[in-house]
Amino acid sequence: MRMKDSMRGMINMRIGRTLTAMLLMFVLSFSVVIADTDTDAGEPSVPVVSHVIKSGKYYYYKDPSTGKIRKNKGFVEDNGKLYYIKDKKGRIAAGKTFTVKRKKYRAYKSGVIATGVYKWGKKYYYSKPSDGQWIKKEKVVSWEGSKYYIKKGGAILRNDACSYMNVPYSADAAGKLTEIPIPDGDGSVVVSIAKRQV
Repeated sequence: MRMKDSMRGMINMRIGRTLTAMLLMFVLSFSVVIADTDTDAGEPSVPVVSHVIKSGKYYYYKDPSTGKIRKNKGFVEDNGKLYYIKDKKGRIAAGKTFTVKRKKYRAYKSGVIATGVYKWGKKYYYSKPSDGQWIKKEKVVSWEGSKYYIKKGGAILRNDACSYMNVPYSADAAGKLTEIPIPDGDGSVVVSIAKRQV
């Protein structure tokens, strides 16, 4: 009898230890999963180094390969932003609209060339994201998942309706277009929009 009781006691102890070990393994594995999903924890942030420097009231581009101010005219890219060196002194065009090879560009006061849809003065405009060229011709463009209608002269249509390539649109306060559905056989919406444009 005592032998059976001691055997049962040993079996119960082994089962208890096994269950405890399994529970411990589960808890540890769960905490490892949580630790793995937090990738930013403890990682030092990489500082963003800019090669555009300000000296006095002008901005300049310091060439990372030579460490000197670049003095030949042309476009440069720094940290995903576009700049234009306008003269042999190395000064960057800033706070104005300028022309390069008959193409128009706009640079903020920081020297960054405007791209995509942006506000300039009281109106909104669009410059190509690839090279910063300001679009002044009438057309519909896409930017960050939305469409915009550029009027002749370059300003984006806002709080109004328009028709482009026989498709009627409505523009909200930000200039984002929504296509106006036309019931079959009803052209009155397009006609009214066309009259307003004339």
